[in-house]
Amino acid sequence: MSEHAPSQPAAPDSATGQTSWRTASSAYHALFADRQPQGPVAGEIWTLAATTPTPDQPLVIAIVTRADSDAVTVVPLSAQTLRATEWDLEIPGAVLGYATVAQVKLAGTITEAQLRERLSSLPPAILGQLHELWDCAEQGASIPPEHLSVGPWVLDEADERLRARAEDARSLARYLHPSFESPFSQWETFGSILLRHSRAIGVDLERLIDPAWALKLAADRLDLYSNVPARRLAALLADLHIGWSECVKDALYRVTIERYTGSEVLRGAALGRRQGKRRAGARAKPSGEQREEAAGEYVDAVEKALSEL
Repeated sequence: MSEHAPSQPAAPDSATGQTSWRTASSAYHALFADRQPQGPVAGEIWTLAATTPTPDQPLVIAIVTRADSDAVTVVPLSAQTLRATEWDLEIPGAVLGYATVAQVKLAGTITEAQLRERLSSLPPAILGQLHELWDCAEQGASIPPEHLSVGPWVLDEADERLRARAEDARSLARYLHPSFESPFSQWETFGSILLRHSRAIGVDLERLIDPAWALKLAADRLDLYSNVPARRLAALLADLHIGWSECVKDALYRVTIERYTGSEVLRGAALGRRQGKRRAGARAKPSGEQREEAAGEYVDAVEKALSEL
């Protein structure tokens, strides 16, 4: 009988998502327990080569989140932890020996042939958080749940972390096919801008605007033109301390076009004018030109109302 019983690996702290060196080491060695060749498995951390590798091109470190017969989905890792945003999951230093963040918005697909070396594996608690953050990004959530270990929110389009994310996206184009159409999609929507600022100042949207509108407004599902007069929206922007930037203006224009239903009855109210008479009969679906006209009118009316506050 051995004098020393095998020590048990320490369990991850479920409250913080942290893990010990012993846990990470055990997970790493478990990967190589079977000497038979294995394909990539979700949660494993690999180095990967560019799609057309050259001798001087560095390898990228990424987490495998899914492995199919024709493609492998990965989330790249970055050691630039100070650049982390709400879409970057913090990975404990014990996993690789140094702190990193998983850049979920920069995820993409590669071929299995690009995988070079298996380095480690995420503890189950961290892998669960990664999947949850991925689901939020895929569903278009404005802000991930507060319990996830992520970086600070982005509140301004001038935030240096957005520029850094754009640079990383350009670099990663040589390695993977992006899973998300835009690395900034959650930041650029009008509802996201409102929600982020309301959370930042600690005031719920329901306290500043009709509760029946608030949830739809934050999710970009509300026809603003037909429901929220320009003066009321201008007052909301002022209450949330949101400046009238090109980013805000463009986001408002896009959501107005997308959700405009063609209500002529509320046209005057939306633009701060006297309402006209209701027209009889069913209203036809608005054309693209009508949507653009309505969106332009509404944005101009909000801008005018802001100047008068």
